[in-house]
Amino acid sequence: MPYQNRVTPFGDLIATSARGTFMGNRGILHDDEGKLTAKRWTNPHWIICLTQFKGRKDPVMAPGSYTRLFFLDEATALAAGHRPCAECRREDFRRFVSAWLKGNGHQGIPENARIGEIDRILHRERVNRRREKVTFEARIDHLHDGVLVTRPGSPDTAYLLWDGLLYPWRPEGYGPSVPVPQGESVTFLNTALHHPRHCGRLPTTGADQQTTYPSSPTQGPTMTNNDVLRRIRYIFDLSDSAMIAIFGLADCEVTREQVSDWLKKEDDPAYKKCSDAQLASFLNGLIIDKRGRKEGAQPASEKRLNNNLIFQKLKIALNLQADEVFEIMQLAEFSLSKHEISAFFRKPGHKNYRECKDQVLRNFLKGLELKYRSSLLP
Repeated sequence: MPYQNRVTPFGDLIATSARGTFMGNRGILHDDEGKLTAKRWTNPHWIICLTQFKGRKDPVMAPGSYTRLFFLDEATALAAGHRPCAECRREDFRRFVSAWLKGNGHQGIPENARIGEIDRILHRERVNRRREKVTFEARIDHLHDGVLVTRPGSPDTAYLLWDGLLYPWRPEGYGPSVPVPQGESVTFLNTALHHPRHCGRLPTTGADQQTTYPSSPTQGPTMTNNDVLRRIRYIFDLSDSAMIAIFGLADCEVTREQVSDWLKKEDDPAYKKCSDAQLASFLNGLIIDKRGRKEGAQPASEKRLNNNLIFQKLKIALNLQADEVFEIMQLAEFSLSKHEISAFFRKPGHKNYRECKDQVLRNFLKGLELKYRSSLLP
C-alpha cells in the first residue's frame, strides 16, 4: 500500500502509486508507526530535493527522521510552496535566494539574510493561521509559464500554464491540453514569492524530465515544429499569403491548405505535423525575407532540425548580436549568462557546445513576441 507522501499542487499529501521526479522535506510529519500526524505546517523549511544524492538510501518514514515527500515535477513543488534544497541542489538554491532577495528589497531584507529568515517569510505566504493555502487571484494572461492555477467552476483541478495552453494536473502526469482563455480570472496557486521569475528560471516540468511517464503528448507540454511556426506567425503578424511567400523564397512550394493545417492545434482532426525539412525551408525563407538573398547557390534546407539550429536561424534572420539575444531573454524574465547563450551557437562536438532545451527556445520566442509584437500594436 503506498504511503501518503505524494504532494499535490495544493500542498495536500495523498497516497498514490504514481512515482515522482523530485523529493521534498517539511520536517517530521509522521509518528513511529508511519502515520501522518496533525503537525504538517509547523516547520517553515519546505524544500525540494533530488531523489538520488551521493548514494543515500534512507527509509521513507523512519522513526525520528524527516518524512520523505515526492512531487510529480518541480512546477508542482513550487506551487505547493517548496523551494530548492541548499545541499543537493546548491546551484538552484543560490539562484533562488539571489533572485528572491532582489525581488523583495521592498521588505527591508538585508542582502546577507540567512535562509532561516527567508523561510519564515516564505511560510507566511504558504498557509494562513487557519492552515489554509494562501492563493491569489490573477488574470491568466498576466502569468508566466510554469505556474499552476485553478479555473472558475473547477476549484479542485490544478492546471499547468505552459506555452499558451493549460494542462490538467494528475498524479501520474498532465492530461490533454485546453486553450488558455485570454482575460479569464484564475486562482494562482504558487505563493507570491514562488513565481518562476523569482527562481531566476522556469521550473522543470514532467515534459523536461527523463521520467517513466508514457511518451504521449497528453503527458506534458513539448515544443514541436508546429509550435515554432505558430509563434513566428504571431510574432510578426504574418498572413497565410505572407507565409506561403516566405516558403517560396526558399524554393519550397506550399499551399494555403497546408499552412492552415500546420497552424491548427493538435486536437483538431485536420492538424498536420510540420516536418523538419518544411520548418527549415520556412526559416531559410525568413532569413532571405529579412536580410535579402545572397548571390550564388542558396543553402539546401536541412532534413533534420534541432532547437539549436532553430535558435541560430532566428538569430541570423533578425541579425541579432549577442547583447541583443541576452536582452530578449531578459524580456522573458529568463536568466541566462552571455556565455551560456553563446554555447548554443557552437558546433556540436565543441567543448563549450550546449544543447538548447525546449524551455530556452520557448522563452526566446516569448522574448521575441514581447520585443516585436508590441511594435505592431497601434
